[in-house]
Amino acid sequence: MPNWCWKRKSPDDYDSGIRLVEKTDHRDYGGCGRKDGEQRRRFRMPGECWGRIKVINVEPILFFVSFSMVLSDAPFQDLVLKRICLETPGIEPDVCESLPQHPKEEEMVQPRAVILLMAKSLIEAILPALMAFWVGPWSDRTRRRKPLLVLPLVGYALRYAILAILVGFTSVRPEYFLIASVPIAVSGGLVSTFTSLTCIVGDETEGDGPTRTLRLGLLQAFFIVGILPASLMSSSVLSALGYHGVFAISGLALLLALVITLFIVKDTPPVRDPDDKGDQQTVGLVKEMFQTVFKERPNGGRACIILCVLALASSIITYEGESSLGFLYVREKFGWKIKEFTLYLSATIALYLFGTVFGVVILSNKLKIPDATLTASVYLTKVISSLVRAFASEPWMMYLSSVIAVFGDISSPVSRSILSKNAPQDELGKVFSLTASLEALTPLASSPLYTLLYNKTLHTFPGAYFILSAGIFFFDFILLSIVGLIQLKHSRFRHVPLQNEAGCT
Repeated sequence: MPNWCWKRKSPDDYDSGIRLVEKTDHRDYGGCGRKDGEQRRRFRMPGECWGRIKVINVEPILFFVSFSMVLSDAPFQDLVLKRICLETPGIEPDVCESLPQHPKEEEMVQPRAVILLMAKSLIEAILPALMAFWVGPWSDRTRRRKPLLVLPLVGYALRYAILAILVGFTSVRPEYFLIASVPIAVSGGLVSTFTSLTCIVGDETEGDGPTRTLRLGLLQAFFIVGILPASLMSSSVLSALGYHGVFAISGLALLLALVITLFIVKDTPPVRDPDDKGDQQTVGLVKEMFQTVFKERPNGGRACIILCVLALASSIITYEGESSLGFLYVREKFGWKIKEFTLYLSATIALYLFGTVFGVVILSNKLKIPDATLTASVYLTKVISSLVRAFASEPWMMYLSSVIAVFGDISSPVSRSILSKNAPQDELGKVFSLTASLEALTPLASSPLYTLLYNKTLHTFPGAYFILSAGIFFFDFILLSIVGLIQLKHSRFRHVPLQNEAGCT
């Protein structure tokens, strides 16, 4: 246990009721402030921490990424369904234009569409997952986060350019649309995007735990903010501009994100270790990453990191599995068109946005609810929400499920905050890299699993895959409950009384 020594300052150091203390231990200490060994403010005036949060730089990047993805998601699924329908023997072209009004024909089309969407998820997941084992340790060693952000943005922009070209050829088979996923795969996709953005926020909030939690929450909030207008505009843009217009606007949003990255985001200069031999071989970096994650840490830190990584990775299973089935499910269950689905999605996103901002700002930062307790409670609400969706018999029950899971999106940033608080600054990239790798690998299991389950239960119980999601969320609830118990057990070691100067060693 570290020997912390707090020295009282002279009366001149007291200004406006702010008490200045000095920490002699080398560890990080929360606050808005300074490097270790310098004077720190024990009690801060209201609004002082908020002044730093007002400097928003990387958050708009995630806004444009989510906007482009959601704007094109439902139209892309609709495009796939129509192209498959046109190739299906026994279905007239006029039927394909109004497929939701012909449930029998849609049941003939959906299984092939689900498999194609599963293949898309796998292509965009396999290579980024393998790359993530290397990019995190490399960025920690070099402190270069910017390249990890530029490459996937270029990849997504190329995806929409390819789709805009392919959709102009009506004779192109729907399987050729998978070519557009290749640039995302080779550039790192969402794995590199989230890893780089999380590390950038970690660099900017070094030594400031509460602000870090809030900034990570803002990242999640901007991601949700991008989803809301995209879901509202998706149907209208498709009707007015067609598939070309949808993909063109999505590509333009990615170009704007790329401009922000190139001209605003700055890399932190690396701090060279004189004993560092500079071994940057891939095998060595991956080995270093696993050693960092699984090494012994004080106050149960290793267990907290491992359990949070497992919870984040397993929760992604539900997201990846449900994302390609949501529109197909409500079409099968309630006969919704894109307009009804985007209206529901917009309402859901608005609720999640409120829940994220309220949860991070009020519940976490103001009421000081422990991160593990807050996240465990959120996973429990997700269990209930998934069960409501599984047994929904009326459209309003889908909206009810979103109300129940209103705080659902804060589980990711708060869990990442727990990770960042249990690892020093020069190890964040390795920890987040392993997390991103596991999150990227989950589609390899989740997409086939959810696709198989949905196809097998399509005619009997199409909501069966929500039961699977509820089981996974309950598993995450147990993991975060254990993290909370570990932190509670070791909490007595974190409160060290002030010692007089004579007792300092």
